[in-house]
Amino acid sequence: LLFCDVFQKKQPFTWALLTSLAGFLSYGLTQDIQYISMIWFLLFLIIGYAMTLDNSILPARLRNIHSYVMLVCLVVLLSGGVVYACNFESRLLARKYDMHNYSIGGHLPLCIGFYKKEDWGSKGIFCWSGPQAEMRVRDRGVVEVDFACNAPGLESNPIVFDVLLADRVIDRYTFWGARTIKRQYWIPGKGGDLKSKLIFRVSRTWNPRLSGMGSDTRNLGVAVSEPKFSQQFPSEDLGFYDWQASRDEDREKGHRLLKYRWTRQEAVLDLSHYKKNSMAFVLKSDQPYIEKYPVNIEFLQQGSVIDSLALHDHLWKQFSLPRLVNFDRPLTIRVNRTWNPRREGYSDDPRDLGVAVALVPADVGKEVSVTSKAAMMRQDTLSGGWSTQ
Repeated sequence: LLFCDVFQKKQPFTWALLTSLAGFLSYGLTQDIQYISMIWFLLFLIIGYAMTLDNSILPARLRNIHSYVMLVCLVVLLSGGVVYACNFESRLLARKYDMHNYSIGGHLPLCIGFYKKEDWGSKGIFCWSGPQAEMRVRDRGVVEVDFACNAPGLESNPIVFDVLLADRVIDRYTFWGARTIKRQYWIPGKGGDLKSKLIFRVSRTWNPRLSGMGSDTRNLGVAVSEPKFSQQFPSEDLGFYDWQASRDEDREKGHRLLKYRWTRQEAVLDLSHYKKNSMAFVLKSDQPYIEKYPVNIEFLQQGSVIDSLALHDHLWKQFSLPRLVNFDRPLTIRVNRTWNPRREGYSDDPRDLGVAVALVPADVGKEVSVTSKAAMMRQDTLSGGWSTQ
């Protein structure tokens, strides 16, 4: 109608409308979604003007098929509404690629990157992740999750599994064999809202069908259980391995048994279990090339850094808590990286280690100085080995 109006009546206004119509359509193809409403508003104005024109300006051939064209447009419009309401295309794609959001009632809200849920009987509800998945959890509290991995060839090609909070690695676990592990994470915050996001990332996935272990065609990472939330801090500290011990042989006053624990990427201490102003930290790291690449340690409360420390050698180093520390709140110990002695070829210790932390009375903390080499050679005998958990 607009073209015929231009060629018959030669009106500049119709030329302007045709030019605007082409311009708005081209502009809409390159703009963000927020411009769609404005563009279509202008297009509807142009279409409204075209509807005021008389069909008599159309050639006879076009007038004969005009009613049929309008009927076809009406059928297409109604069919589009039915297809949109039934959501056929999205369901077909989800069924084709076996992709489903991981959401179990109100227990696992806002989770993506998982396959459909599976009932593992007494172990609970699990969902397999792909190479990366995420779920939102409540702020301020403890979340408990189980992780399982049974990929073939883990002894020679282990899967390194990272857990991130707000794009920051808080835990790393290397699966050297098929097993299920339990983890608890402290989530700082104001409490209540689902604003914190846990991200799960694996170094590699595996495909059961390609591995000859069944007809499952999915690319699997780790299986994640439904989380359990608690507002109360648990009775034990979080993010530590089992207690170990070594002898302090560098002191002039004789031998002293030093009891310590290795941290993971992050560890959390409940300071309410300790006496105020009566203890000091003694820390060390056995990471290789520490002289060139120091291990940086941060101490946090309520998500804010209150102090920091850098380790440049393998000696024990004393650190006293700052005066402004709040003993009624958990204290987070965060290291910038961990290392795995087995993966690095130093020993058969399969753990991902951060720093060793010993708590000593503040009055003797200054006297502690132990070389890491001698301590590491004896820690097996004194502690009865290590726990792979």
